[in-house]
Formats: sequence, structure tokens, C-alpha cells
Amino acid sequence: MKEMLQSVIMESKANQGLMRVLSVAKGPTNLARLINDGITPQAISQWRVVPAKRVLMVSKVTGIACHDIRPDLYPLPEDAAGNSSELSVELSETSSRRAEENCGVDQ
Repeated sequence: MKEMLQSVIMESKANQGLMRVLSVAKGPTNLARLINDGITPQAISQWRVVPAKRVLMVSKVTGIACHDIRPDLYPLPEDAAGNSSELSVELSETSSRRAEENCGVDQ
């Protein structure tokens, strides 16, 4: 029961992250333009949370830290201490320095 509640809380926080992203970007149309990889505003409008594969780019174009976008995938160090599973993050060579800083990732 406790694990289920934690899961619901994390999904809610991730949903709040999406709402913040859309607010900063001024909507799905502008976010699609900022991402600029062929994603449509309609696809973004269907997101319940920012998809894992999109977090780094969304962080880069909005300036919002990965933890604030998807705290379930990018916990703060003190959040991760209580989590028994380790999360690994693969960064492509094209990831920007800003996204790395926002996401707390070292190369």
C-alpha cells in the first residue's frame, strides 16, 4: 500500500513538472517548436508526463531542472538515498552542457 501511494505521489509530481514545462514554454505548440525534432503539438498534448527520452531536451530548451520535470527518474541525492534501486542515465554526445547541469549529470 505504501509503495502504491509513493508511486501515485511521484506521478503527480511528474505531472506537475509537465504543467510547469508547458507554462514556461507557453503551450505545446511553442514547446514543439523549441524541441524542433519533428514532434507535433498534438503529440505533446497527449503526454501525461514528459517521456523519459525527452527529459534532457525539454530541460535544455526550458531551463527547468530534470528533477523538476521527472522527479521519479531524476531524484535529488537526498531523495535517492531512500531508494534501493539505482537509476542510470545515458547521455548522448549531443547533450548540452546546460541540460547536464540542470540534471545533475556528470560526464
